[in-house]
Amino acid sequence: MLSKPILFLLPLLYGFWFAFELSHIAPPASENLYAYAYQFHKVKHVLTLGVAFMLGIWSIRSDFHRPGYSWMGSLPVSIWTRITAKYTVYLIYLSLFTAAMAIVFIYYGWIRQLSVSAVIDYTLLFALQYEVSYAVTLALAMLLSAWIPGRITYLIGFCAWMFGTFFLDVFIINRYELYPLTTFHLNQFLVDSLLESELWGHSIIADELWYARGFTLSVTLLLLVAAAAYLTLHRPSRLRRWWLGLCAGAAALVILCFIPYGKLWIDRYKEYEAAREDAASYEQLVSKNKPDEFRIGEYQLSVSRISNHRIQVDAVLTIPNYDQEKTASLPFVLNRNLEVTRVQWNHQSVAWVRDGDRFILESVRPDPDLEFQTLELSYNGPLYEWMVLSERPAIPVFLSGKNAFLPESAAWYPLPGEQFRYFKGRMDTDKLYLNTEAGLGYKARFKVHFQGFDHRLYGTIPETESSKPGNQQFESAETDGLTALSGSFIEVTVPEEPVRIITTPSNKLEAERFLRDLSKHLNYYRSWLNEPPNGIDQIFYLSLANQGYVGGMAKVTGHSLILSETTSHNLDKYQLEKTVNAYLFGDLHMNYYSEPEEEQPHSIVGLIRNAFYYLYLREEMHFTHEQIVKGSLAGVYPLLSLNQGTDLYAMIDRAIAEGKTAQVKSLLNTFYQRGLSIQSHSSEADIPVITEQEWLEEWNRVMQPYSGEER
Repeated sequence: MLSKPILFLLPLLYGFWFAFELSHIAPPASENLYAYAYQFHKVKHVLTLGVAFMLGIWSIRSDFHRPGYSWMGSLPVSIWTRITAKYTVYLIYLSLFTAAMAIVFIYYGWIRQLSVSAVIDYTLLFALQYEVSYAVTLALAMLLSAWIPGRITYLIGFCAWMFGTFFLDVFIINRYELYPLTTFHLNQFLVDSLLESELWGHSIIADELWYARGFTLSVTLLLLVAAAAYLTLHRPSRLRRWWLGLCAGAAALVILCFIPYGKLWIDRYKEYEAAREDAASYEQLVSKNKPDEFRIGEYQLSVSRISNHRIQVDAVLTIPNYDQEKTASLPFVLNRNLEVTRVQWNHQSVAWVRDGDRFILESVRPDPDLEFQTLELSYNGPLYEWMVLSERPAIPVFLSGKNAFLPESAAWYPLPGEQFRYFKGRMDTDKLYLNTEAGLGYKARFKVHFQGFDHRLYGTIPETESSKPGNQQFESAETDGLTALSGSFIEVTVPEEPVRIITTPSNKLEAERFLRDLSKHLNYYRSWLNEPPNGIDQIFYLSLANQGYVGGMAKVTGHSLILSETTSHNLDKYQLEKTVNAYLFGDLHMNYYSEPEEEQPHSIVGLIRNAFYYLYLREEMHFTHEQIVKGSLAGVYPLLSLNQGTDLYAMIDRAIAEGKTAQVKSLLNTFYQRGLSIQSHSSEADIPVITEQEWLEEWNRVMQPYSGEER
C-alpha cells in the first residue's frame, strides 16, 4: 500500500465530498442534517465498497497466485496468519473512510447546533454500519480471489459488488418484499429503509440491527476461514481434517447467529400476512358512507406500561343513548394484539366477540332510564407492528424503550363502528396501505392517564398541570382523538410565543426560523381578533414515512398540527400558510370553494377565510391589490375566486383606501365569532353557511354609508 500513495488520498477526497454535500444544506429546502447524511451514505458509500473489493482481490492475487512467490509457502508462517494480517491492514485502511465521514459529520453537527448526545448517537450508527460493510465486503473479495485465480476474478468481483448493493436492494428486496435479505446487502444503507428516520429509525429496530450485525460478522469469519482453508488444502497438508472441521464450526456459528434473526422475521411476516388478510379492499374503504349507529361521548383511559412493548389499559367509555332498533350489536375496532380480559355494560358483565381488529358486543341493550350508557373494559398486550405499507417497510405503531408512537388509527383504544386500519390498493391488490382516516370522525371528551412511562410522552391534546414524569395526564373537553408519542425530541420555542414546535435535533435551526416567522403572523391576528384563536398550540414536525404515511402528510388533531417531514416537504412558506390556517380555523381546508346549488344557499365562507390573509398582505407586507391578484396565481397566499360574484377583496381594497381598516377588522371579527371552521369537504352540514347577502348586509351595517358592489 505504501507504494500506492494515491490510495491514501481517497479517504481524504471522500471526506471532502461528504463535506461538499452537507455544505449545501440551506433554505428553502429541508435542513435536516441526518436526512442528507443518509442520502449520501446510501449511494456514495457503495463506491467505497468498490475500493474494498479491489483491495481484497489484489491482496490474494499479489502473492498467493503468483509462481514467483511460491517460496513464501516454506516460511514458518501459516496461510491463516498471512490472510488475517492482510485483512487487518486493509480493514484499517478502509476505516479511514469511516474516520473521514465521522469527522465531517461531527463538524457539521456542531455547526447545525445538534446536541452532543445526538451527534454521538448518529456518528456511532453510521460508523458501525460502515465498518460492518467493509468487514464482510473485504472478506468476500478475498474469498473470491482465493477461489478464482485468473484475472476474471476482477470482473466477477465487479458483478458481486453491483449485485450485493444496488441490484439486491432495488430489484430483489424492494420488488419482492424480501426484507430479511437486508442483512446480505453489502452497503447496509438501503434505498427504502427504516434507518432513514432520524427519530424512529435505528432506535426502534435495535434488536434487528444487532442480530444482523452478529450474523454478518459470523459470515465474515466463515469467508476468511473458507479462503484460508482453500489455499491451505490446495497444497498437500496434514491439517486437512482440522481445516474442514474449522469450516464446519464457522458454518455452525453462522447458523446459530441466523436463528434469532430468522425468528424475528418469521414473527413479523406472520403478523403482516394476518393484517393483509383482514385489510379492506379499496372499494370497501371508499364505499363506507354509513354513519355510526352510536357515538362515544367520553373516553376515560388509564394506561400502564407493564414491559418494553406491552401496555395494560382500563377504559371507561360513555355512550349517549342510541336507537336500539337500528343496531343489534355494537362493533368496535381494537388493535388485534390487545387481549380483552374484562367487559361490563352498565356495570354488568357481557359477552364479546374478537375477530382480528374487530371487537363486537352482541345483544347489549341500552337502559332507557339512564342518561347515557357506560362501557367498561380492560385489555393488555404488545404494541409493535412491522408492516410493508405503501411499498416500503413501516412500523405504524410501536412502544420500544424510550420511543413510542400510538396514533389513534392504531386503535390502541376502542374506535366505534366498522372501520379498517389497513386497505389494499385499487389496482395492486397485494399492496397494503395505512388508513390514516381511521378514528372517531367527530369530537368527544378525553381523559387519559399514563403511568410507568420512564420518558416523557407528548400528546396531541393538552397535558394537565398535575402531570409529572412517569405519571402524565392529558385532558380535552372536545377532540377528535389522541395520539401519544415519545422519543429524542427537542422543543423549539421563541420568546413570548405560546406555540411550540416539537421536532428532531437535526431540525433545530430550521424550526427556530420557522417559528419566528410564524410568530409574526400570529401576533398580527392576535392584535385585533376579539376572540383569541384556539386552533393549535403545538406543532409536531417529524418524518412519518416509517409509519406508513405517504409523502408530506399534514393533519390537525386535538390541539396539535402534525407535519410529516421529507426533504421536499419541509418548513417552507407553504407550511407557514398551512400552520396559520390551522391556528386561525382549526383545519387545513385551504382554498376552499363550494359550488352553488339550487336548493341550498351558497356559502362564501372560503372567501371570508381568505380575507384574513388578504388583510395581512395589505397591512403587514404592504402589497397592493394588483400585486396580490397577480401573485395569487403564483401562490403568494391561498387567495381564490378573486373575480367571482361579490369581490370581497376589491371591497376591502376600497375600504383600506378610505381609511376604514378598523371597520374591516370589526367585520371579520363578527364572522370569526360566528365560526369559520370547515370540518369536512364531504358534508355541507359541516360547512358554515354564510351567504353573499349576509356578507353585504353586515358590510353595509359596519361601513355606513360605504357599500359593496356586484362585479
